Amino acid sequence: MKSEVQSLASLLKAAAEAAPDHRIEFRDAIAAHGEAAIKGVSPWLADPALGAFAVRVIRKAADADTRDVALASLRSAKTAAGSEGITRDIEDAIKVLKPPARRAPARTAS
Repeated sequence: MKSEVQSLASLLKAAAEAAPDHRIEFRDAIAAHGEAAIKGVSPWLADPALGAFAVRVIRKAADADTRDVALASLRSAKTAAGSEGITRDIEDAIKVLKPPARRAPARTAS
């Protein structure tokens, strides 16, 4: 992979065409594109060959600014995931990315 910044489109194309054992090499460069990366790989969640990679890109791209988009993408793909393994990956990613539930402040007796 070239050291200069590559366009998201070229990275997605290269990752899709890469051998499965080399595809992960594109994860970080794709994820660096943030929300656009999440949207770019979301259709892959339904693909048995690319779904697991897509989950990993989405997890890597998710930060405070993109967490909601990442979670929405994962949740919407759960029923159409490319395989049972991808469904498990999606569920695991949702658990990791889901913000902790806020607790109501404890009430004190008056």
